[in-house]
Amino acid sequence: MKKEIYLDAQVLTSEAEFHEHISKILELPPYYGHNLDDLWEFLTNYIDKDIKIYIQGYSHLQKIMGTRKTALDDIFSRLESTCPEMEVFLNN
Repeated sequence: MKKEIYLDAQVLTSEAEFHEHISKILELPPYYGHNLDDLWEFLTNYIDKDIKIYIQGYSHLQKIMGTRKTALDDIFSRLESTCPEMEVFLNN
């Protein structure tokens, strides 16, 4: 059975807060760099791929990411082909 991870992005107010929350729910190590490059690295190389990630309020998350919105979108769209066993659900 896949592990299910939930993030309510609607309560977040900054990119830093997003990285803090995602690092806790994915149980990333202390050396996680709290940036999108590290997020990609950990999602594709270091965590168990047998998971489902649910992000509620994704449109709000895109807004708080500002100029990094496209990079965030790219991470989640590339996960489908890079890690097909990982399921990501982005809900507005």
